[in-house]
Amino acid sequence: MDLVISHPDRPYTLEIQLQGDPVALGTAFRSLQPEITTADRTLIELNLTGDRLLLTISATDPIVLRAAMNSYMRWLDEALDVVNRVRT
Repeated sequence: MDLVISHPDRPYTLEIQLQGDPVALGTAFRSLQPEITTADRTLIELNLTGDRLLLTISATDPIVLRAAMNSYMRWLDEALDVVNRVRT
């Protein structure tokens, strides 16, 4: 995980990169797409390239960043858990 400052209106940015099975990450990517929104205080980006999933969260303050991170990480964890359960 990297904490970088990049967006002037949302100075707190977190990039989370996951690398793994392309099928599992693709399923997680598709399951999170409906949750990707731009609100007054956050900007969420989700990109999938091969075996890498990149989640970028930009927020107006660190509290909003933490809340968004917790939500998206929980959703990613649940999506990947479902994929693993279906496979076994």
